[in-house]
Amino acid sequence: MSTKGSLEPESSHPPALRPPGRNNLPDSSPNPNTKPLLLLTAMVILIAVSGAVLFILPRLLNDTLEPPAESVELSRTNATTTPPSVDITSTKKPDLSVARAAATKKLETLLALKAQAERGNIASWAEQAYQEILDIEGRADQYFTAEDYLQAENQYNRAVTDLETLLDTKTSVFQEFLKNGFQFLSEEKGGDALKSFNMALAIHPDDQDALAGAQRARNLDTLLALYRSALAHEQSGEFSAAENALKELQQLDNSYPPAQILLDRVQKTIEKQAFEQQMGSFFKDLEKGELRRARETLEKIKKRQSGHPEVIQAETLLIAKEQRVLVNNLRQRAELQSSKEQWKEALASYHQILEIAPDVLFAVNGRDLAGKRVELDEALQERLSQPHRLQENAQIEAAKGLLDYARQFSPRGARLTSQIDQLDKLVILASTPVPVIINSDNMTDIVIYHVGRMGTFFSKEITLKPGKYTIVGSRKGFRDIRAIIEVDPEKSKNQLLVACREPI
Repeated sequence: MSTKGSLEPESSHPPALRPPGRNNLPDSSPNPNTKPLLLLTAMVILIAVSGAVLFILPRLLNDTLEPPAESVELSRTNATTTPPSVDITSTKKPDLSVARAAATKKLETLLALKAQAERGNIASWAEQAYQEILDIEGRADQYFTAEDYLQAENQYNRAVTDLETLLDTKTSVFQEFLKNGFQFLSEEKGGDALKSFNMALAIHPDDQDALAGAQRARNLDTLLALYRSALAHEQSGEFSAAENALKELQQLDNSYPPAQILLDRVQKTIEKQAFEQQMGSFFKDLEKGELRRARETLEKIKKRQSGHPEVIQAETLLIAKEQRVLVNNLRQRAELQSSKEQWKEALASYHQILEIAPDVLFAVNGRDLAGKRVELDEALQERLSQPHRLQENAQIEAAKGLLDYARQFSPRGARLTSQIDQLDKLVILASTPVPVIINSDNMTDIVIYHVGRMGTFFSKEITLKPGKYTIVGSRKGFRDIRAIIEVDPEKSKNQLLVACREPI
């Protein structure tokens, strides 16, 4: 990218360091035809000057120390004004070498300063002011050529001072060009902006703000065309096309405020349209009962509009419907489990329902019924698994009470019916005495635990309730015997032999 735009390239040759020559003076050589007249005239002037030198010289010397009146206004005149003529016959200071050296030194200072200024492209950013300084230098050169070194020094000094002052304004001039460039950009005057930035770059070629401003100025026409295109797309409802044009614009210049404002507006419109479309899809899915798809759509919406009132309301509706569907599914499962008399599983399902909807009446009733059936099932199974406990009258009465409680449930179901029948049979059997015949050797003393001492005998028939009994036989000099018998009412004959026959 060019950093100087349309500026002229910096001069690579410093100004020549030269003392002004006499060739600047007008040609004063006398005509040969007038030589006698001139000699006579010169003698007359010499006599007059010799007579007046004592009275005029001091005043002339004082006058030469002051710059001519016209030089005071010199900086205010146009650069094309013809400099005043110099009287080459004016009176000089007696010591010309000192004055010439001073003027030469000041000239060298000026030339060095000019070289510095021209390396900085001063003519590009301060053309008129610099020309006025060059005009002052030109008049100083005329004084120098005329050997009026004091006046030459004064003019050189003035040129140095003016040039130093001008160079001191370089920063402020740069800032002014930069400011004007951005002002022109804001007014969409690309050509004027580019000129201002190029002037700024002539002072500071590497300044990033000026470089960026110049690039923006060069892109302004394209940028404005894209902006107008985006506006047209927006007005016709082609919001995606408008967004694309604005994004292309931002690649050229992302600091154009109107474009950013328009892009925000277009993107909000696009987002609003997308939001409305997604919400429409959500409610359609919700109405159809497509809850999974409705949830997926809502989650996408929440990523961009989580706090939107409509989104919050939509999620409330979705959660309520999800809960209703879940409750219905759990109810169906619980009822199926109840019908299969899987009461523990049904109880767990009803608990799940009540966690979601604590006040649902069917779940409360279902939980209570399932809980009672679980308790009944466990009690019945315990009685059926331990029939021997029915040998005790208290256990038989408890079992009868349990049967009465179980018979209250309707419908009973196959499992409960079976349990009732089994336990009822056990109670009947346990309540019916069974004849038992015990044979012995009439020498063994027989005891039946929980029944009593039978004594010695050869054979005895007793009645016992069904169940298990422990019988112990003892005889002096013989080892005791112990046996567990089970009285089974379904056997046609309950008979056993108890006798101690192993000597000690």
